[in-house]
Order: sequence, then structure tokens, then C-alpha cells
Amino acid sequence: MLRKARYSSIGKGLRQQTFKALTKTLWLHGYTSIDTRCTQMPYSSQWYRARKITHRKGNQGFKKIKEKKFSYNIILFYLSLLGFFLSGGNALQQYSLLYTDVANSAIFTIFYVLIVPAISYFLFSKKIHWSVWPSVFVCIIGGFLLTEINNVTVRLGDSLVLLGAFFWAFHIVYLSKFLKLFNYPIAITMGTCLIGSIIAFIPSLAFENITLGNLLMEKNELLYAGVLSSGIGFLLQAYSQQNLSPAPVAIIFSLEGVFAAIFGWILLNQLLSDLKIFGIVLILIAVIFSQLAPIYGKKSHG
Repeated sequence: MLRKARYSSIGKGLRQQTFKALTKTLWLHGYTSIDTRCTQMPYSSQWYRARKITHRKGNQGFKKIKEKKFSYNIILFYLSLLGFFLSGGNALQQYSLLYTDVANSAIFTIFYVLIVPAISYFLFSKKIHWSVWPSVFVCIIGGFLLTEINNVTVRLGDSLVLLGAFFWAFHIVYLSKFLKLFNYPIAITMGTCLIGSIIAFIPSLAFENITLGNLLMEKNELLYAGVLSSGIGFLLQAYSQQNLSPAPVAIIFSLEGVFAAIFGWILLNQLLSDLKIFGIVLILIAVIFSQLAPIYGKKSHG
């Protein structure tokens, strides 16, 4: 038994090395259909498909799995699209605060939790696990509880916040699509932030009074928002969406309100009422349920 297990381990290692070598060869020839992440799954259908191809002569076998070669036009298109959604979502959310309050902004922004699975299902015919819909419903309820419901009144800026939620939703969906074609999270984040900054900077020159003195006065806030909140935040998002579909990502993003409430209580001495605590608990339950339900379903059917 020990010898059999040893040979099995050696064979598994050889299969992984073979797949890695084949993947590298495909990339050198401009083929991108086999995901490098599959090197961790030597028994997957992709591996057997790749092994079968290695027995074919020349590059004829590659034609069966050939996908689009990297096109700079496609990359620029997706980066521009992501930059547009990123700058649009940020601009609408910030501009709306001139006409509404933070409570309303939080309520209408969280609707992207519902918009993302709706876009995935109705526009791209992507299968949505049944656990997503109840999780979305509970997240929205929890988001309402995190706000001062008694003080909420609908204002003009609320429509801008809701429109911004669509921008954030499309950003999440198209980021997942782009990662399947161009699996370079760092490059995607850099390009998206650069193009998004350019898109936002052009209208700011026309409608806002930007001076070097004003920028230097707010340098700490700008560095925090640019480096931590945007740069590192969107980089971590890109890495996470390598292995997560858009709907669960949107549900996890609802934790933004949870962390805001907790750190507002710790750092700003803001009141954390029983109603808000209940909202936090609901969102945590929804996030955990959305992650565990698909895993439990696979085990029960496996």
C-alpha cells in the first residue's frame, strides 16, 4: 500500500509538471484556452484534454483548443470599460452626497447586491445558485437596518446613488469576464485605475476649480483614498474574482456597511444601536450562507 501511494504521488507530480510545460508552450504560441490555475487539478477534464493533445503531431492538436490570441484592442476595450464604470460609480456616489445624506447613500448603494446577479442571469445567461437570492434579500434588509431608518427621506441625490450602484454592478461583472481572457490582476488594476483617473480628470477640469494648493491641503485624504481605498482595494478584488463568480462577490461586498458601522463606533464614537447590531448579524449570516450552501450542496450530491 505504501509503495502504491508513493507511485501515485509521483504520478500526480509528473502529471502536474506535464500540464505546466504544456501550458507554457501554449502561451508561447499565443494560445490561452487552458487556464494556468488548472495545474492544481491534475485530474480535471482540462488536464486529460491537454494530455490527449500532446500525443498529436505538430500544432494540429492546438487548433482544437485555440482561442483568441491576445489582442491589444480587446484589452484596451475592457480596461476602458472597467475604467468608465469605476470612475462613474465613484463620481456618482460622491456627487450624490451634495444632495442626500450618508444614510440614503448607504441604502441605495447596497442595491448592487441585487443588480449583479440580475445582470449575470438576464444579460449573460449565467446560472445563479439558489442560495444567492435569499442571501441578497437578507443583505438588503441588513443594509436598511444599518441606517437611521426613522430619518430617511427620499431626495434628488438618491437617484444618482442608485445609478452609481449600476456602475458598481457592471464593474464587478465585467471584471470577472475580463479575468477569464486576461488573467493578470495587477495589470488590470493598474490599467483600470489609470484610465478611470483620466476619465474623471477631464470633466473635473471643466466643472471644478482644481489648484495645486487645494490638492496639497488634502494630500493625506487623497493618498488614503487613492492608495488604500482604491488601489489596494481594487487589486484585492481582482485577485478574489479569479476564483469567485460575480454574485457571491457582490454579497461579500455588503460587508462594507458592516465594517463602516463597526469602525465608526470604534474610531468616531458613533452610536451602535441594537437595530444596527441586528443588521450586522443579518449581513454576516447572509454572507456565510451564500458561501457554505453551494459547498454543502456539492458534498450532499457527491
